[in-house]
Amino acid sequence: MTLEINKFIRISPGFKAAVNLRRERDNLAKVAGYIPTEVAREIILDFAKKLHPTTPDLRSRIVMGTYGTGKSHLALVLLNLFLRPLETPELQAVSEKLDQDTRSVLRQHRQSVSGPYLVVNLYGDEGHIGDSLMMGLRRALAEANLENILPPTAFDSAIKRIEELEKKYPSVSRY
Repeated sequence: MTLEINKFIRISPGFKAAVNLRRERDNLAKVAGYIPTEVAREIILDFAKKLHPTTPDLRSRIVMGTYGTGKSHLALVLLNLFLRPLETPELQAVSEKLDQDTRSVLRQHRQSVSGPYLVVNLYGDEGHIGDSLMMGLRRALAEANLENILPPTAFDSAIKRIEELEKKYPSVSRY
């Protein structure tokens, strides 16, 4: 009896080789198609532990790998794991591919925070890290309709000062 390969091996639906985080942040089909490696499972577990509000651990992580190893796809999955409820069907599809311990820790730590996390995306082409962080934070707060808590910048302070001077010296013309 001969079996065809597609009878016992299947490609995860939504799996694609390339991921563009700028354009595909909300592409839940790609999230559902993620196939976690052992290293990716460890990273997901580490993120779940370190993003818990009471953890004393450092909360940063650098993920490095050669081209095509799935760093962007992992980042897409991570941001959606902390942006959306774990009950989202596409996240359930990813969760089912994880081992029981990772699933349990992820569920426990995600449930300790009632709402979504504020995800601040940074991209490698935005200049100085400080400027990049501020632009990313502004974008994230605007997308979450939280512009009212945007921290003031030097530009905001300059505009405020110009407005003060215009009120104090209304007869001075602007060029």
